Amino acid sequence: MKRNGTRLVQIRSMQGKFDFRVQQFYDLAACAYKNWLQMKNYCSLHDYISEGLKEYSAWLSLGSSYEHSSRILERQLGERVLSDQSIYHLVESKATAVSQESKSEVLGVLADLDMPAISENVDLYSVDSEEVLLFEDGIQVKGQKQERLSKNKVQVSERGKGKRHNTDIVSLQQKDGSFLNFTNDLEGELDLSAYIKANITSTYEGQGVLNIVSIIDGASTIRRHLHAALEGKVIYILDWFHLRKKCNELLSMIAFGKQHREQLAKELLSLCWKGQVKQAIEQLKNLKKVRNQTKYQELINYLTKHQAAIINYEKRQQIGKVIGSGHMESVVNEVIGTRQKDNGMAWSQKGSKALAILKIELLNHNWDNIWNKVA
Repeated sequence: MKRNGTRLVQIRSMQGKFDFRVQQFYDLAACAYKNWLQMKNYCSLHDYISEGLKEYSAWLSLGSSYEHSSRILERQLGERVLSDQSIYHLVESKATAVSQESKSEVLGVLADLDMPAISENVDLYSVDSEEVLLFEDGIQVKGQKQERLSKNKVQVSERGKGKRHNTDIVSLQQKDGSFLNFTNDLEGELDLSAYIKANITSTYEGQGVLNIVSIIDGASTIRRHLHAALEGKVIYILDWFHLRKKCNELLSMIAFGKQHREQLAKELLSLCWKGQVKQAIEQLKNLKKVRNQTKYQELINYLTKHQAAIINYEKRQQIGKVIGSGHMESVVNEVIGTRQKDNGMAWSQKGSKALAILKIELLNHNWDNIWNKVA
């Protein structure tokens, strides 16, 4: 390491903007330039934005728009230190670094450790049966409209509705009863199933046979991820509240009037509540007249498809065990829903996922750790 002169730079920090003459060095071993600010982890070599300002502006952006976050900083510091686009780019940069590190950890676990044995038979109605709860859910946000180039090569937005972007999030119960939340990498290079497998492995290595129970809303994508991660050894419970909602929605289009619908719902859901799904299907098939034949068949197909995951909810609830995925709905709402689903908001896939990755770190109480070093 030898000195390589000084350079006048402008620092943007929690104290505002100011000029600073920084000592530069040349690392002979690494054949790379460094400076005193970078060596002290005060800011990176290229942007001269302090880590404290990056962390705070990223934290603000988890709950407020980038534009609003920029205005908050300006009001607090007395001058404009970061634009909304600057905050967006630093969020994306930090999410990329976190994502790459997480992906490396997953690949390392999968290469070095063996996944614990998983039970294929779990007594869902035993107080003494210790379960590991595994939730997964996806949430969509409005996508930005696609861009096209006009004849004069100016980018303009096409008319029409933009696509929607989906992010799947997993919540895995830990040994102490808390939950670890995660998603896959920013670019989607590794399937979410790899992350599920790696997190189960690293959390429960050497714990013996695991009773993993997954409470789901029935989405096929979720089943695919869990099936791949657990090699088919997964016990599903169809979320009771989703089951009830789905039945009520379809019955409203099948029944003739409110009174008829309420009577059908009472009979059908009473059977499903006790896990008597075969009887519920038979009762539906014995209906002589229905208002909407298509919805009628859809309900029969729905119950038939999820028959194995419709349990005796009454019996399981009586012993104090979980029958719904309210925990997971709360997580996806905190990670994405509250921040990204306001009226008028539209997102790129990468922009939406970047914010989700950082919010997950905050929920996992890992926020301070990811800012310990320069990204």
